[in-house]
Amino acid sequence: MGSSTGGRTASRFDDFETIYYQRDIEHEQLALLGDCPLGREIAIERSGKTKISWYAQMPDHHGCVRAIGFEPQNDDQQQRDEPVVASIELALGESDMDRLQEALNKLRWQIDWHEPKDFDYALATGCEPYTNSFSDRTLSIVRPGPIIANLRIYGEKIRAYGDAYCTANEIANVAILDDAVASFAPSLPAQYDLRPAVAKRLYRVP
Repeated sequence: MGSSTGGRTASRFDDFETIYYQRDIEHEQLALLGDCPLGREIAIERSGKTKISWYAQMPDHHGCVRAIGFEPQNDDQQQRDEPVVASIELALGESDMDRLQEALNKLRWQIDWHEPKDFDYALATGCEPYTNSFSDRTLSIVRPGPIIANLRIYGEKIRAYGDAYCTANEIANVAILDDAVASFAPSLPAQYDLRPAVAKRLYRVP
């Protein structure tokens, strides 16, 4: 695709501003963190500056969501930050950034660039919106404009709804993205800092 620069094929995502990769991770800390998995968000800037955050989740009608309390005195960012139980920051090197770009080019999806306010999500190639359930993973790529492309990733779960072609593409997308971040993104944090107000929102089986 295009010309080669520094030994790497030029990518349609070379001009990205920020990449966000979110996924659910089982924590086995039911008494502390509730029945929902932790959410892990990786935010990667074009410079390589990266922040990895883990946040508590609570049940919703279609799955688990960030355990936000919607306190009127908090702005949007404060509400998003409150459920965070751990975070780390790091700077990715050239090899990590190249691996990420290569992964993005391998993804099998129906990419759709739009304004951020539209909240549209694409699916893997060959898939239809089979379910209203939340996906285990989401990818968002922000480019100058700003414009954004979002991908919902269901992985194996789509087998109950989609055909073999759709399922194969979903499973491939999971493997591609998880492999791209495996070298620098731990599955779980070393320790947790759960705010009492957030702990009260979490569901635990009696």
